[in-house]
Amino acid sequence: MILYQNMVQPPEHDDIDLSRELFGAKVAFIRGFFGDIGHALGLIDYYTEQIDWLDAIGIASQRIMVHTQKSLGENSRIIAEYIGRQHSSLVIVAHSKGGIDLLEALLKNVELCSKILGVITIQVPFAGTDSVREILASSLLKRVYQFGISLTGGKMRALTELDPNSRRIYLSSHSEEIASTAKQLIWLNVTSSIQGEVSWLLARRKAYLDRLGMESDGIVPTAKMSLAAGSVEHIHLENIDHMETVSKNYPGCRKQNFSRIDFLRTLLWLVVSRCRETARPLGRSGFA
Repeated sequence: MILYQNMVQPPEHDDIDLSRELFGAKVAFIRGFFGDIGHALGLIDYYTEQIDWLDAIGIASQRIMVHTQKSLGENSRIIAEYIGRQHSSLVIVAHSKGGIDLLEALLKNVELCSKILGVITIQVPFAGTDSVREILASSLLKRVYQFGISLTGGKMRALTELDPNSRRIYLSSHSEEIASTAKQLIWLNVTSSIQGEVSWLLARRKAYLDRLGMESDGIVPTAKMSLAAGSVEHIHLENIDHMETVSKNYPGCRKQNFSRIDFLRTLLWLVVSRCRETARPLGRSGFA
């Protein structure tokens, strides 16, 4: 595992070089649970900084418009259809629940891997999150979430699929497929943890996980963000909460100096570096 804070880019790596390396490619973003409605209401500026920066340096980018409160099956179809329509190689960046939606899409449509330069998954509950158990065990919390999910046109299954027991069964039954699919890709998986105060948006979930003795980012236990596939490269962020990696503004956000632009730039350069090491073509010519 690499500690992100120890990763230093060589000074010759600038944005012009990056745009040349990724010429003809596209960066596609997938949001996490409640990400679409939170963005639509102006509560969370999901990936806005990152997309503006990529546009400014000449790298195409786009959000894949999943319905973040719907099931793996529904969202995986949307993702697969999106990838299938593309005429450029893709770097796909998926956050939180968006990462398990993406994993499902790739397992069901492994032929799409040939269109992907790299996968970057960030704070994804691959093994679920125990905070879901608290919600499902409380009749009040369960009703609140049912109401919110229903109001936004989603399905409660989107939440129950994040339960650790459900994810344990899923990972166990798909372990060989996951290893085989990941081997075809350059896959960077980012985990994180935070100590001390978090925003009020995350405080209840973090307090519950703290009581269970689980290190977390405020939403997902750190240990449950890992993906057990030998070819996946893991990168860890210290003292970063679940939303700081993707959004500058969100309810109760902390004052912090974390740069989402530097973070994405570093990860994209790492994808480029791994492409060079494995002799993968970059840009438009990177798929069959």
